[in-house]
Amino acid sequence: MPANRRNFLKYAATLSTLMATSPLFPFSNLIATSFPTSNDDFWEGIRQLYPIAQAELTNLNSGSAGTQPLPVQEAVQMYYQLSNELPLYYAWGKWQDLRNQIKEKIAKTHLCDTNEIAFVRNTTEAMNTVIYGLPLQEGDEIIVARHDYPNLLGTIRQVCERRKAIVKTLEFDLPIEDDNLFLEKYQAAFTSKTKLLLLTHVTHRQGQILPIKKLTQLAHQNGIEVMVDAAHAFAHIDHQIGDLDCDYYGTSLHKWLCAPFGTGLLFVKKDKIPKIAPLNVALPPDSDNIEKLEAMGTRAYHLDMGIGAALEFLERIGIERKQKHLSFLKNYWTQEAVQLDRLRLHTSLKEDYSCALATFSIDGLRAGKIKKHLRENQQLNVKSVGLPDASAIRITPNVYTSTKELDRLLEGLQELIKK
Repeated sequence: MPANRRNFLKYAATLSTLMATSPLFPFSNLIATSFPTSNDDFWEGIRQLYPIAQAELTNLNSGSAGTQPLPVQEAVQMYYQLSNELPLYYAWGKWQDLRNQIKEKIAKTHLCDTNEIAFVRNTTEAMNTVIYGLPLQEGDEIIVARHDYPNLLGTIRQVCERRKAIVKTLEFDLPIEDDNLFLEKYQAAFTSKTKLLLLTHVTHRQGQILPIKKLTQLAHQNGIEVMVDAAHAFAHIDHQIGDLDCDYYGTSLHKWLCAPFGTGLLFVKKDKIPKIAPLNVALPPDSDNIEKLEAMGTRAYHLDMGIGAALEFLERIGIERKQKHLSFLKNYWTQEAVQLDRLRLHTSLKEDYSCALATFSIDGLRAGKIKKHLRENQQLNVKSVGLPDASAIRITPNVYTSTKELDRLLEGLQELIKK
């Protein structure tokens, strides 16, 4: 598609035009039709919009990073070309309104305010912005769990060490299928000095879904703020940020939303914004404008434009339908895999406690050997993860994953175990 001012005006008028008129999206009627979750025609149509579906190496590690569908790639390429045709800062001034429209779309869907949403590069940046910006004092406590993301835990420990605050780390034997086990352990850890509770909505190793809303209510009853790591929740499981009632929320949009690489989102509840000091001071540090937390100098604005196309793509599918299909894919291979000799599943199969992510280990085999076998013999890309009691493999399919690819996974595991 040629990049010119006529195209720019067309796309500036409405981001949805990208998908409604693009020749890369020829089956909009299919998207609008209600199909059963596992309908092959519907999901094969979705699959064809992802070039990775034709790649030699099948990606079963979309939890680390997804891939953008063609309409999203088209939007990013167009805006990148335009950023080189127009004076850059002039283009950014024109695109600021579009960025705000994208934020408004997210805010409307997630029951929050546009001024509570900042665009950042990933979950790590979102969470670190809050941690470094909090006015922690000597003796204040932050409660975390061992299953939280290691890099984030490292940042929290560093900040607490510098400010003489305290980190309390809880351990849970995952998977857990009883909300009360979470509620009771967190409640027992709260003290009058606890200022912040870190919660991971969907854990990155086992894919455990935590009862975030219940835990947030519990924390607030004890006067404690809540920060939610939603790296694996946004556009994966059906929820609204505002409904969770958390104080801070961060996610990577390049994972399950399949937005451009290096795009993320930070939510800060409106009345908390003034007290969070920005990492880069472009607005007054005590400003109540959320934009102070996304200031980073020159940035890749064309990637932000791609977020709008990714949101349109998700809207056409529907988050409820997407979640059901991802759960179907997880169940498709795990229900067969658990029958294999020596294979242990470390993920719940109940809908309330897991969705797409699932992790397994094979007694007597290191994860590295399993990963190598699947790559070399089945052309599958998977991720190895370390669990407290196992060297394991995490499988994360996405909407572009076919059951035939999961059959290859099962065949590879059968071959490996027989050897």
